[in-house]
Amino acid sequence: MPPKRSQNSSAFKLTQLIQEDHGCPIYNVQFNTCDLRHSHLFATVGSNRATVYECLSNAEYGSGIDPKRQDPCGNTRVLQAFFDENISESFFSCVFSIDEEDHTPLLAIAGLTGLIKIIDLSIGRMVKALYGHGNSVNDLKIHPQYPCLVLSASKDESVRLWNMK
Repeated sequence: MPPKRSQNSSAFKLTQLIQEDHGCPIYNVQFNTCDLRHSHLFATVGSNRATVYECLSNAEYGSGIDPKRQDPCGNTRVLQAFFDENISESFFSCVFSIDEEDHTPLLAIAGLTGLIKIIDLSIGRMVKALYGHGNSVNDLKIHPQYPCLVLSASKDESVRLWNMK
């Protein structure tokens, strides 16, 4: 039988609290599970903004721990932010992908307007918009073997499969 813990003890430790400056709810957060080269990145969406963060290793953060170790230390930094020109947009979902031809990291974002926007993270700009939903897009998923395929779930009561090629 495992030892009993007091009510105040926890096996987990909060290492950082992130509050974005837009003053709106953050609806989604996703690690990059699509591209192992960038698995230390995660993105958030809220308001008309998508923000990409990097999880820092102990060596990058300068925590005094052996610099040869690349363990995550629980600290982050902002790499880039995408602001939609439509200030009434509110993004609800995001998911990482990758261009299969040139291995460019991509971020798909969607929300209130029903448009799915594809951001090329190497240049920080939208490169494609997927039109078709008649209402808000609430969720996005990338196919685990074919990152050009995106599923979207919408308030218009439909699920759509998109090919980004």
